[in-house]
Amino acid sequence: MQYWGTWVGEPADWWNPEPGIGLGWNSTTEEFTNDYWDEILVPAKNPTPIIYGQGQIVNIQGRHAPDHDLFGRRWLCRCTNIPADFLPLVATYPADAVSTRSGYPYWTKSHGRWVNSQGTPLNPTETPLQPGFTAYWQAPTDYTGNVNIGFWQDDIWHEDTPNATPFRTPTPPSHGSRDDGVKKVEERVVTVVRLDLEASDLFGNVSDQSEETPGAYIHFNLDNDDGNTDLNGNPVADINDTGPITGENDLKPLIIDFQPSLEFGTIILEKSNSNSRIWKSATKGQGNEVLVAFNTATWNLALPTPRAEFHALKNNLWVEGYALGSTQIKSLYKDSQDNLVQSDIIKYTNIAATCGRQPKPSERADFSNYFPDLVHCEWSITGEISATYNCIAWSVGVNSYWIDATGDLPETTRGGGASHHRDASG
Repeated sequence: MQYWGTWVGEPADWWNPEPGIGLGWNSTTEEFTNDYWDEILVPAKNPTPIIYGQGQIVNIQGRHAPDHDLFGRRWLCRCTNIPADFLPLVATYPADAVSTRSGYPYWTKSHGRWVNSQGTPLNPTETPLQPGFTAYWQAPTDYTGNVNIGFWQDDIWHEDTPNATPFRTPTPPSHGSRDDGVKKVEERVVTVVRLDLEASDLFGNVSDQSEETPGAYIHFNLDNDDGNTDLNGNPVADINDTGPITGENDLKPLIIDFQPSLEFGTIILEKSNSNSRIWKSATKGQGNEVLVAFNTATWNLALPTPRAEFHALKNNLWVEGYALGSTQIKSLYKDSQDNLVQSDIIKYTNIAATCGRQPKPSERADFSNYFPDLVHCEWSITGEISATYNCIAWSVGVNSYWIDATGDLPETTRGGGASHHRDASG
């Protein structure tokens, strides 16, 4: 080599701060590809998608690392036997010494609210910015879909002592300071989902506050709405009839409110025992079973067929009381990594007046004529025909003689009337 010197037309030193904060800024994804630098730790970047349930409280966390600014000097070299005369060389070195300006970093969110770890809102006016490296964010309860969570920094570069480098640090900021300005370090897009069971029972719609206590009350389906009989002419209880059952009115609707429509994760519907059954038709029927022979059903939303099946029935479920007692019906959503995101439970209690028996078709027809205000299938026969007493006597606890408030009736009238009244007393 014959000569070393600075490159003609260039300053002796140069300063090249990397764009943004940190290294590896990707303008397409708008995040840093080098995870060492300023970043969001929770929620983690992977795996995706990031799913939270409505109202869920998340401890979001970020961290700060120094900027990586390149300081350097351009050199030229004229070497022996090299026709090109000059060969440019570049020497660079990093200078890392960054602090955070007061009031930074801070967080922003497009939906939801800032709370403490117990879920109490931090302020009534809901300031959009939340300072600190960590914060508690609560997913919105009135929104489903994507939410943007941003982590912001404002960094100041400073150098207290000269770096141990082959040459002096550049001027500017030669042993001084500079301000990177406010920048969004990183952003997470999370998805908020809603899963809610909505039920109706004998008394109307069941509120969210009442779903488990006291829960929903429905009929134990032991009546005979379609009036069919077995080979001996005895009524067949609806619980023993696969259906479809004409006139069936004892099943109550159940809805799985799941939003937004996703193509990943799993929906589960389960019941705690066999006291209740779930159909996808109010009149039952073969092919309409959801939870009849089994207590659990699962739909993988990543697969087209089960996803379509779930969307077809989620608003058309019907609960049948199959035995006296209670059942807990529960629905769950799990994300692609099988983590539970949200669930809901409704307690069902099946009730019925189990005294007596269902009327035969001929008895049903007779008594519907005699008592036109009888509610179809909401009555039973508790005693068979007797010539000893009538319904008026039975109503006052007498079953040893006939009572007629209008006086004695002719025998033929009494006999005919007694038969009908005795049945009606049931």
